[in-house]
Amino acid sequence: MPDSTWLTPAVVRQWSGQRQGDTGDTASLTLAANAAAEYVEDLKPDMFTDADPPVFEPTPTVLLGAAMLAHRWYSRRSSPLGVAGYAELGSAGILRYDPDVAKLLGLGTEGKFVFGAPTTAVPVV
Repeated sequence: MPDSTWLTPAVVRQWSGQRQGDTGDTASLTLAANAAAEYVEDLKPDMFTDADPPVFEPTPTVLLGAAMLAHRWYSRRSSPLGVAGYAELGSAGILRYDPDVAKLLGLGTEGKFVFGAPTTAVPVV
């Protein structure tokens, strides 16, 4: 798995509101960022340039979706059962499927509406 140059732990930290000087568990954050970058690169091969070697240039929408995905995976390291914490009204969990990430990355079953067109199922990851 090559190190990502477009989705770094600093990008994920910035999106999540962590301070840039915070170095807590950098190895896990780097692993999550690299895994999310590889996943998105596999989903979006059309975003590679024709340069030699090809460079992945995501749109701001895809970059945000990848940062959100990496942060969710990073957050799950301390909650393997998906429970983030407890409050007065019960438990708060980390979503297994995030519709915002799916929309930003173009995943899911939603597509452009075409009147009278048959629908085809797209696998939800």
